[in-house]
Amino acid sequence: MAEELNLLLAPYRKSEGGLKSALKKTFYQEFRDKTEESRGEIFLLKGRLKIKISAPEEHRSLLVVNSKALWLETPFEEGFPVAVTKLSRKNVKKSEGIWNVFVGNRPLSDGFEVKKEKKKDSALYTLVPKEKVASEISKVEVEFRGDALLSLSYWDQMENKVSYIFEKWEKEKMTLSQFEYTPPKNSTVTNL
Repeated sequence: MAEELNLLLAPYRKSEGGLKSALKKTFYQEFRDKTEESRGEIFLLKGRLKIKISAPEEHRSLLVVNSKALWLETPFEEGFPVAVTKLSRKNVKKSEGIWNVFVGNRPLSDGFEVKKEKKKDSALYTLVPKEKVASEISKVEVEFRGDALLSLSYWDQMENKVSYIFEKWEKEKMTLSQFEYTPPKNSTVTNL
């Protein structure tokens, strides 16, 4: 199953010319029993990723994974500096983090047990980290209809769930410079 999933993900992981999709993100918090929804876009190019959440205003964020690092930019209310978290690419590659599903080049079987469930008109792949203690995620689900990626969901160790539902993948000409990132002036940067 892992090899089959690797083949399905290959066009997204490599994305030679560039891929983009509008997306809906849902975040379920177990302890609050509450789900928040937001909308944005995802961009993929040659092992790089950018997710820009634009609505609603209070959930705006920018995630960039490039050749150097993973950057997460979260604006606060007006008058407060933007918060930026940086994780070096070396640490991203070492972890069995969720973004390695999209931008990693290691076979998924190296870090996950993979199972497949056939649904009516799609296939659902469930990935469980082999080293549960070392992973920040407890489970990942990736759903495909044919070779089109429909959704990616993951659960953390506290059973919170984040889902990305991809509305329509399209090819788009992009350049590597679109995945470069410089923290905004006066932002607070936390290195992990």
